[in-house]
Amino acid sequence: SGVSKGIFFLLFFLTPLPSPLTPSLLWAGTLPTADFLNLQWDARPLGMGEAGSALDNGGSTLYLNPASLRGLGKQELFFTHAMLVQGIAMDYAGYAVNLGKRKFAVSYAALTYGSIEQTDLAGNTVGQFSPRDELLGLTYGSRLARKLDFGVTAKYVQSKITQKAETWTMDAGLMRPINGKTNASVSVTNLGGSLKYIAKEENLPAKMIIGAAHRPHESFLIAADLYYPLTDLAPYLGLGSEYIVVVKENMKLGIRGGLNSKTPDLGGLAGINLGFGLKMNSVAVNYAYDPFGDFGDAHLFSMTYGFGQ
Repeated sequence: SGVSKGIFFLLFFLTPLPSPLTPSLLWAGTLPTADFLNLQWDARPLGMGEAGSALDNGGSTLYLNPASLRGLGKQELFFTHAMLVQGIAMDYAGYAVNLGKRKFAVSYAALTYGSIEQTDLAGNTVGQFSPRDELLGLTYGSRLARKLDFGVTAKYVQSKITQKAETWTMDAGLMRPINGKTNASVSVTNLGGSLKYIAKEENLPAKMIIGAAHRPHESFLIAADLYYPLTDLAPYLGLGSEYIVVVKENMKLGIRGGLNSKTPDLGGLAGINLGFGLKMNSVAVNYAYDPFGDFGDAHLFSMTYGFGQ
């Protein structure tokens, strides 16, 4: 309903109460501006407990680490649609191209909340408003050394409640294989930039992510990410795994699970993530389940298509 959606919107943006999309706000006591930038935009790392910054996954995980373009083939299209709680929806799409020594990507994300009733001080309905958050990113990746890859993303961020605010920010990251089975990475996201809706101007939720991914067997992957917000929010950890089953030639099924300490206050199954994916030739389709306790459950559907090989 409009009332319940409005209450959730207030919890998400305007109060220091725990939000299902933010890391342990009950501990920190503050809510960062533009918290939609903390969302997971790809189903594969979400299904692994949000442990994905060290996956050389191509374009779909560049929001965690722009150096993930390391794993890009020739060209790639990627899409995500997410059904979040209270009818809130998120869409993410992009294109990435490998030009040899240099790689480029453009990406777009939008978070929509539907229509929410607007009331005056007396509680009378005076209309409706439709909050919306959008992001447009341009990413560049290259190899700095024989095994060290670098990536940087310039992002334009626009957020609208009843008034519009906009800013520029950036992400940067490094990724390096330690051996043939392990990747290590470090990235920083949302560096610089602030949003000002009316009078108060607040910084974006900058954070550092330190990640590792290890494949002890060709069919099994484990990964871990430490998220360290560069604000007064608490750090949290994501741990996950993926098991690959060869269904038939050129078709593989990935089964995923993970844990994270992002929202310990929500109860229920919050902090437990599950997912699966099917890859056939150059097309991969992934799904992730993300429970938010009493707020409901979120479902992410992603697809990548590699071409021009």
